[in-house]
Amino acid sequence: MSKEEGFALVQRWKESGLTQGEYSKANGNSLHTLRHYSRMLNPKSQNPHGIPSDKLFVEATLKQIPKNPKVMIKFSSGIEVHLESAGDLSSLLKAIRHL
Repeated sequence: MSKEEGFALVQRWKESGLTQGEYSKANGNSLHTLRHYSRMLNPKSQNPHGIPSDKLFVEATLKQIPKNPKVMIKFSSGIEVHLESAGDLSSLLKAIRHL
């Protein structure tokens, strides 16, 4: 598929009012191809889950770790991480710093 064809595909999808998945299935197009050309046209738009790129990561700063923190981190996938002690939080912060 040429760039022009890919961009035309994106235009037809936008005009359809369907999600990328719905449009691809209904028209026999590859979802991967549609997403590829959509990102080429608007690289700062959204990831496949529909989350704006500026909302994918929220920075949090701790000035001091509380004595008995109880922290719950909930991901959009539904996974939850529960931290019940300062040791858990310290370990998590150390692990994150080494990424």
